[in-house]
Amino acid sequence: MAKYLFMYVSGGAGHVGRSLTIANYLRDMDPNSEIVFAGGKVGKRMVEENGFRFMELETPEYFQDNRPTSDVKYLACTYIRNLGRYRRAILSINPDIVVVDTEPLFVFLSKFLGFRTVFINHELIPLWVEDISPISRHIRDRVLRCANERADAIIFPDIMGIEPDASIKDKTHVVGPLGYTRFERVELKGDRRILVVPSATGDVPDEILKALEKGKYQVYVRSSGDDSGNIHFLPRARNLMSYMDAVDVVLCSGYSTIMEAVALGKPVVIYPTTEEQRIVGRLCEKSGIALYSERPEGVFEAVERMFSDESLREGMVRRQRRYGNGAMQAAKVLMGLSRSSSP
Repeated sequence: MAKYLFMYVSGGAGHVGRSLTIANYLRDMDPNSEIVFAGGKVGKRMVEENGFRFMELETPEYFQDNRPTSDVKYLACTYIRNLGRYRRAILSINPDIVVVDTEPLFVFLSKFLGFRTVFINHELIPLWVEDISPISRHIRDRVLRCANERADAIIFPDIMGIEPDASIKDKTHVVGPLGYTRFERVELKGDRRILVVPSATGDVPDEILKALEKGKYQVYVRSSGDDSGNIHFLPRARNLMSYMDAVDVVLCSGYSTIMEAVALGKPVVIYPTTEEQRIVGRLCEKSGIALYSERPEGVFEAVERMFSDESLREGMVRRQRRYGNGAMQAAKVLMGLSRSSSP
């Protein structure tokens, strides 16, 4: 029986969410496998809803007040204080494969303890955050680069057209968008339906909702709030793709949510709330799989274009469908590595 330990960074719900897409396919393909998650409390509810065992670990909150933290002392103290707990968590599972989402320390520790380690990472080039100090950015880039080099394999879900660096290309598995496409169907009423998904690292700007209020469509927001006019609020769902499947256009900002929309072949409009999301949005628009705007009026104009220009929608969906099922591809990679590591 294969054992997999999934560990993730507490940078937002998307990190545990995309690991869950892979874990669900692993369980579907190999029901006898043992799959355990270990990470910050942000993922506890999601993991247990999907029926996996969860071990809570204290990890730094990388985003504070919707911005990446530059407090190196806080990060270091949190890691040092919990290093023994991280070590005991890994050893207690004794996994065949440790799968780490964007948390370099877990890569280093897992490798130090002698376990085969796979790094899920969409940050293969040092360009992401510019709203932190140059020193913090330099340290962050160097640490990520070292984690890429130390990992036995890298899973890179690419929807932006980025080529892995030559130094890690041989062990990098470039896969399509990560999304678990087996979900419960729901029905949302109205014509010209829009789903707005706030990022875990930021809220939906009020200006965007005000701009969308004047449109002739129904706007569904995955957040708590009071319905007003054509704006409707939805409760959380076990799989967000249930709501995505029921709408015509998806508005979002987080990388994991963009991937889920692309996996479903849904037209996407990206509005950023962080520097990383601005970079991702520009690259996704450049690759032709989404429209992007930093202005509320620009978001409204992009939505209008989506509904008025059929050729735009069809071309976007056609480009989205070039990608395969990244979560299923990643699950197959992990199964292959697990078999090769067995005695």
